[in-house]
Amino acid sequence: MNGRALVLLAVVAMSILGACSRDDPARPTPTDSPAPTPLAPDVVRPLDATGSSACSMLGPPDLNAIRLNPQTAVDGSNAIASACTWESSDGQESLTLVLNVNTSFELLYAARDSADAFVELTIRGHPAVRENPSDSAICTVHVALAPTQLFSAEFSTSATDRPVRSCESAESAAGAVVDAIAARG
Repeated sequence: MNGRALVLLAVVAMSILGACSRDDPARPTPTDSPAPTPLAPDVVRPLDATGSSACSMLGPPDLNAIRLNPQTAVDGSNAIASACTWESSDGQESLTLVLNVNTSFELLYAARDSADAFVELTIRGHPAVRENPSDSAICTVHVALAPTQLFSAEFSTSATDRPVRSCESAESAAGAVVDAIAARG
């Protein structure tokens, strides 16, 4: 047999085998398998934070509302994420905001057993997770903006002369960030 005949024979044999495998009801097909269940809730109204700077997400009214000084912004951005930290005037409270446009919200759900707490929230219609007890001095809230975009707002306090409101402050900041990104539309 020459080379063309061998190629033709191989094509015919593959066609016959392929036809047989499609007709075999005992052989599962991709449609017979259930789709994997997503770990994280869907983002119904995706927002795009690409190119956004964390330090531009919160204005003076947002920062003053959670006792932070707008003039203390420190940009901690790197190649992976945009980050910014603000402090209170007395240095006892701080907020760090991290925008990451290349991370899946599902990664947080996959690591849920390693968090001190894992409380599912909704921030302005977006799925969110709080990973600390509500009375903690440090509270981190992660919010999904889109399937592969999220941000984190972490508020911490060392103040002993006022009530601990770290989670309330982190959630307030997170709501303001969603509003800011939505307004940029």
